[in-house]
Amino acid sequence: MSYVTEGTDASDWDALNDMLESELFAQIQALEPPRQDDLEAIIVPVTSLLRLRSPIRFDYDPEKQTLSEPSSHVHLSDAGTRIPVHAGLSLGQFVHFVVSQFYPRYSEILTDFPITHLDRCIRTEEEHRLHFNWLRDL
Repeated sequence: MSYVTEGTDASDWDALNDMLESELFAQIQALEPPRQDDLEAIIVPVTSLLRLRSPIRFDYDPEKQTLSEPSSHVHLSDAGTRIPVHAGLSLGQFVHFVVSQFYPRYSEILTDFPITHLDRCIRTEEEHRLHFNWLRDL
C-alpha cells in the first residue's frame, strides 16, 4: 500500500495522518490513569504513567551553536546531554527511524520517503570526541 507518491492528493495525506494519530492516541490512552468512576473497580496508581520526555531527541539549530552545543546533536535521556552528530536528520531519515523502530507494521510506507543526507556540519574538535556518524565510505 502506498501512502505518499508524487501527485498525492490531500485525502491520502489525511489517511496517513489519521493512521499515525490513531496509533499515537491509542498508546497515550493506554498510559492514562483511570477515571474517577473507574477507581472503585480497579486499584492502580492514580498518577499518570505518561511522561512527555523522550529518551532520545535529535536537534539541529546552527544559529544556537556554541562550544557546548553542537549545531547538530542528540540528547539521551536528559536535555543537558548533547552528543555531536555529523549532520542534521533529513525528513526521510527521521521517518525511517521512527517507523522502523516504533511502528514496524507500517513499514510499507517507507518506500515513499527517500532517504537524503544533509550537509555535514560537525566541527573538527567535535569529531575528536564521541559523536554519532552513520555515513561511511563504501
